[in-house]
Amino acid sequence: EFGKHNIDALVGYESMEYNSESVYALGYNMYNDKNWTVGNVIDKINGSGSFSEIARIGLLSRVSYDFDTKYYVSASYRRDASSRFHPDNRWGNFFSVGTRWNMKREAFLEDIDWINSLSLRASYGEVGNNMGIGLYAYQALYEITTNGGDAGLLKSQLAANDVKWETTQNIDVAVEGRLFDRMNFSVGYFNKRSKDLLFEVKLPLSAGSYPSGGTMNMTQLQNIGTISNRGFEIAADVDIIKTRDWTWNVGVDATILDSEIIKLPNGEDILNGTQKYSEGHPVREWFTYHFEGVDQMTGRSLYTIDPEQKAAAEKAGALVTINGQDYTTVTTYGMKDWCGKATPSVYGAITSNLTWKDLSLGMTFTYSLGGKVYDSS
Repeated sequence: EFGKHNIDALVGYESMEYNSESVYALGYNMYNDKNWTVGNVIDKINGSGSFSEIARIGLLSRVSYDFDTKYYVSASYRRDASSRFHPDNRWGNFFSVGTRWNMKREAFLEDIDWINSLSLRASYGEVGNNMGIGLYAYQALYEITTNGGDAGLLKSQLAANDVKWETTQNIDVAVEGRLFDRMNFSVGYFNKRSKDLLFEVKLPLSAGSYPSGGTMNMTQLQNIGTISNRGFEIAADVDIIKTRDWTWNVGVDATILDSEIIKLPNGEDILNGTQKYSEGHPVREWFTYHFEGVDQMTGRSLYTIDPEQKAAAEKAGALVTINGQDYTTVTTYGMKDWCGKATPSVYGAITSNLTWKDLSLGMTFTYSLGGKVYDSS
């Protein structure tokens, strides 16, 4: 500290190493039921064992500065390495920068008594993620098995030397303050973009199958796709009762969220069960057959028919025409279409906290508006 200037700096180093070893044996007919050891088992059935290890190191730094508790600015930088990635892509670099303006300290607001605090803040930051993959994600892995009585190997994972850290970029801008010594509020905008998302991409059966000779497509881990989650966050709480012994505070907050897939590999859609990943659409949006209702004459379910499957549906006895409109009773001949997103458009909570001296009673009610659920019955 010197004069009205305040500077704070931090430099750090962190490391983590994890090792796990396990041995498993299964048997029956114990010679002595009080001796729980493998040697006490007469008939041994099978056994197995495993060993795993992971390591991560990080270099981190942060510096912050403020002038007269009025203007604040801070920046951080960290460099991390994880053994989950190939040595050529092991390191990731991430930084952030932020600023805050304490407007209440300005001359044009200092004498306004009903404004207790008011500030404007903005920040940009990056965060890395490596938790969505296995401990040996980049390596080609094999399982030990038997083949004609001899030891054999089955390929269980393809090499992925190019995979690297996922990165989440976050922009945040907000105004916050306290009014009348009773009410706190915050209004903000955020844009959280995740890029280089780690995803297991299915490969053609010609690349091999798993288990070996089976029908499951081999997968390979790749950094694909970019997702954007942006919206507004609004929060307010007020002291409805504020006396020497009693305080009753009621608050409400809301997050208005818009999620969108920005980029997919080669721009191609990826079907995910009853949902589908597609550029320009939310991350979780239903893509399935459309239920039209029930045939009142037979009680059978009716679905929107695929015009190209009309002849096949008629041949199979799955075509129903009502008032000139064609339907199908079997989804095999139905048409899939977008059916609404699964995530809510608005979600948040309403809180109440009643305090008398040192006793308090708190309640929280959560809510969400919008978002469709899939009824599979």
